Amino acid sequence: MNKKILSLMCLAVLSSGCVDQSNPLLEKFDTPFQTPPFHKIRIEHFKPAFEQAIAEHRAEIDAIANNAEQATFENTIVALEKAGRTLGQVRYIFSALTGNVKDDALAALSREMTPILTAHSSEMALNEKVFLRIKSLYEKRAELNLDPLQLRTLEKTYDDY
Repeated sequence: MNKKILSLMCLAVLSSGCVDQSNPLLEKFDTPFQTPPFHKIRIEHFKPAFEQAIAEHRAEIDAIANNAEQATFENTIVALEKAGRTLGQVRYIFSALTGNVKDDALAALSREMTPILTAHSSEMALNEKVFLRIKSLYEKRAELNLDPLQLRTLEKTYDDY
């Protein structure tokens, strides 16, 4: 089939709303070993995925920072470890592609997203409320009855902040 005709057909179907326009970067990977479905991922999926993942991560960090309960290992350190998984997944896939595929559009998107992602990382790392929760745990770490892995995780998190 002629590529122009096929392109026009795809455009018509997409504009009609008959095609599932979900973002494969934000879905659970239904693939062997949960590997990214690279065959479904398009460059236009990345920016909205990054935007949604950043908003999700910001909300997760805000929930930790504004938790009215006293800081515990679970509601602070474990919550921090779990926060940002979607963003991490999108970044991992994006990095894999930008590191292995030479493409002008991908390079342009990388130049656009790098300062946004850097600013987001800084914003998260400089969250004073989160740091104060971590610090409160760190200062009483001897009393928390943490196992060696938990203790090391707390110490590393404190040092990172």
